[in-house]
Amino acid sequence: MPNLKGQNIEELLINTSININFRIMNKKFSTLVAGLAMISAVASAQITKTDGYTMLKSSSSDYLAVYGAKSDSVVVKTFSNLATAPKASIDSAMWKVTEAGVDATGNKLYSFTNKKTGAVLSFAAKKDAKPNLAAGVDKWSVTTDGKISAYYSANGSLGLVVSGGKLSLGIASAATAFTSEVNSALKARTLAASDLGDGFTVFSLNFGEAYQENIFEGKELVATQLTGADADYVQLQEVGADKIGEKDAYFGLDTTKYTIAGQKDVFGYKFAKDSTWLDNGYHTVLNGDFQKFKFIQDLSNDKVAVYVKNAPVYNTTTKKFEAALTGTAADVQVVYAQVTNSKVLTVSKLSGTPSTIEQGVAPSVKLGKGTPATLPTGDGVYFIKVKSGDEFKYVYATASGLELKKDAPNAYNPAGQFYVVAKGGKYQFVERNFNQGLTTAAAQIYKVTGKDAYRVDAVNSAASASLAAGTEFYFEYQKDIKAGGKEYNYMATKYLDKVAVDNFAYTLNLISGTEGVDDLYTIVDGVLKVKKTTAEDAAKFKVEVIKDKTGKVWTSNADEHKAGVGAIALGDTLATATYKLYKQYTKEYVVAKDNEFKLAKEDNTATPAVAGSEFTFKTAKGNGYLLSTGDKIVVLDVNTGKLISAAASAVNNNYFDLVVEPSPDYATLNAPSHMLVKSAEADGKALSMNPKSLFAEVKLAGQEEYIDSLFGLWIDTACVKDVTRPTYYITTGNGLDSAAIADGYRYFLVNPQDSVYSAVKGDDDKYTSKTNEGSAYWNATEGLVKAAFVKAIVYGEDSLAIVREKATAVDTLKTMSVNPAAMAFVTTANNTLKIENKTTKEIANEDDATKTDREDVTSYLKVINNVLVWTDNRDEAHEFVAEATTLHPTSNDNVEEGASAISVVANDGTVTIQGAAGKSVVISNILGKVVAETVLSSDNATIAVPAGIVAVAVEGEAAVKVVVK
Repeated sequence: MPNLKGQNIEELLINTSININFRIMNKKFSTLVAGLAMISAVASAQITKTDGYTMLKSSSSDYLAVYGAKSDSVVVKTFSNLATAPKASIDSAMWKVTEAGVDATGNKLYSFTNKKTGAVLSFAAKKDAKPNLAAGVDKWSVTTDGKISAYYSANGSLGLVVSGGKLSLGIASAATAFTSEVNSALKARTLAASDLGDGFTVFSLNFGEAYQENIFEGKELVATQLTGADADYVQLQEVGADKIGEKDAYFGLDTTKYTIAGQKDVFGYKFAKDSTWLDNGYHTVLNGDFQKFKFIQDLSNDKVAVYVKNAPVYNTTTKKFEAALTGTAADVQVVYAQVTNSKVLTVSKLSGTPSTIEQGVAPSVKLGKGTPATLPTGDGVYFIKVKSGDEFKYVYATASGLELKKDAPNAYNPAGQFYVVAKGGKYQFVERNFNQGLTTAAAQIYKVTGKDAYRVDAVNSAASASLAAGTEFYFEYQKDIKAGGKEYNYMATKYLDKVAVDNFAYTLNLISGTEGVDDLYTIVDGVLKVKKTTAEDAAKFKVEVIKDKTGKVWTSNADEHKAGVGAIALGDTLATATYKLYKQYTKEYVVAKDNEFKLAKEDNTATPAVAGSEFTFKTAKGNGYLLSTGDKIVVLDVNTGKLISAAASAVNNNYFDLVVEPSPDYATLNAPSHMLVKSAEADGKALSMNPKSLFAEVKLAGQEEYIDSLFGLWIDTACVKDVTRPTYYITTGNGLDSAAIADGYRYFLVNPQDSVYSAVKGDDDKYTSKTNEGSAYWNATEGLVKAAFVKAIVYGEDSLAIVREKATAVDTLKTMSVNPAAMAFVTTANNTLKIENKTTKEIANEDDATKTDREDVTSYLKVINNVLVWTDNRDEAHEFVAEATTLHPTSNDNVEEGASAISVVANDGTVTIQGAAGKSVVISNILGKVVAETVLSSDNATIAVPAGIVAVAVEGEAAVKVVVK
């Protein structure tokens, strides 16, 4: 068994439930293992101070620990087998117990410090504290039966409570009993390569004092884990100096020896760095076993013993070197010896039962964390190549593994692009096309001396027979490929941004493989077909982006959205842009049916449900795109002219070009300017404000109290940050005095949802969503909110203050996306406009009725008996036409008349035209409606017309505007 020289066994066994008085009689030959052989496998005891570390156990397998994924959380961990549990996990469940004074009654208090994190067990000093580390209670009392608790006030206490395998904080009297335990498996733990550097295989090896010819001193070492019969051993190399010529160089025992008085067997052999001897023809003994090290640590105090699997010995009879140990003999242990005035490192045989060092003294060994290698270019996208025979090949992923190819990857196809991310000194390498890893886990990398190559831990050799441990990888950094930016986020597929989606439609032009055959466009003739025609006659499709529930673009790998593309686990933003195609105003989608494509409205209630097909425009060689849907490609059936779906393998040259046609969903107006917003029904009506009620109406000029100047509205920009949906204020200055107008006040068209809908608090302190049916803005007959004008003023870049009834009361609106006064103009198939508003209304929170929430509301102007109301049904929205006008609120004295040789005089209910005998005349109101049309029979003709501003157009003359009373 291994030996730890110089351990104080009395300290190791202190406070154990087994009373053993084992006193070291001869420290030179005493071992830790000897003591362990005399005690039980588990030593449990009452909790008290420790010189090292102990585990705090609440049941047969539950131990107090910090949580590895979140080191500020304290939990209980279950270990089914401490002998095989990861060292890092065990360290997180070990605690140093120190005395921390006494409480008011004189009882001892203790502090608990975690071995893994160095954090002190401390929780917030409050009744509902959670088991998360925080400043507060950090000194604990322990009862004789192991209950851990603390008082933070006269009546406030915290106790560690374990129930159902979970830790919580209760009151002191409810605390769970813990015991102090150090399992024997932890006192002689064989360390794996990654344990030597605290999770890394790079580490430093310090023997506690100066030794002559110490080849380990001041060097960073890298350990390689061996397997099979040597699974307890590692090989050691020097970081940055791991070669002798072309051969790997390892630390181990040499065949040279120090001369030491009384030495025998292996005592005195020196350590050296050498290659591994493989040929008996050059050496009488092979040194492979002389280069295999084993490290055994007592996890309760971190003391380490180092062993070598075998050592050379010189046979004086045969005059040859041979292996010192044979059969099942134990290892040799690293010791130090005194040589004249110096100390040297060597090895000693172990003998006896229990085994003890024959010669020398075990040094004090300390393991230090090394500096792992890093890629100098940092995280990003890399091409990875390896040497295969006499040539280099690049690593690519497949659906099920990895493969090597001669052809280098490129910047515009994710195949062969590996997204590389370092975290905590370890790397992950994931190919962006198939989300396949180069390694089976986050891995450490090692620089190969003299090359720009690296070795990598945990190579995914199961994915490729060509890759294995020891493979040298070359990482080519692709600085121009960013993990962000649309050209790289959607590489290999066509990406359309929001402007391209909202403002344009597309025709599908089949790129002919025959020279001179052009203008092959997609049309709709019952089904989608291809015909030689013009872009004007081709079918024009809008595109709809397929998004997930969070609003992000779907990623797509074949037809499986959830699988995605890119190195998803590493936060890669690569995605495949997927779209539906539809006719803009009819909302008929392209739907696959019986291997063909037709137009149909989506219907989730149908059996089977009707849904638009999802398409991806895949970048093809040369110009154009392959149009794919699911795992099929859209191709031309040359016999019928129809577009059909076919297996991707059947495709030759069915590439499409996307021809862009302007087709915005929202109109952009020439604002700011005076405009008429006229009804598109050619009824002569226009949008205006009722000067008495301030409601929005559509009226004729001269109808009731409406005068011409009420129809000239001032349209100003509300917000153009979203260029695909510009919004505008529709305002008028009618009814305001000149001072108010000068100060910037106007009447704004609004959607007064908040004046009708609200969440009302009841006697039970819970809210209920209510409709204020008594509101002046409520149209009870239709159950809709009326459109109205309110007095307001714009200030700053994009804020609006609405003046309420009280002179000092204003509402400030800053969020233009939900502004009840910000109007968008929706385009239609008739070249008309529908007015849309997006705002919010107050409702009761669906999950917690004691809270309120805001619900998004999208509304459209609808006309009912000349009154405008807001509906959520776009199909019911009234259609308007917006055009420029010179009309705006003014006095009659300032109406400007056009210059003309013909005299036009306005009277009460008539106009008189002089000097135009024999000429035709057309008289129109401000909305463009003709109110009189005739041929003048005299030079002093009087014509009856409605009151208001009219335009008099005499043949051959410019129109003249006059005000008729």
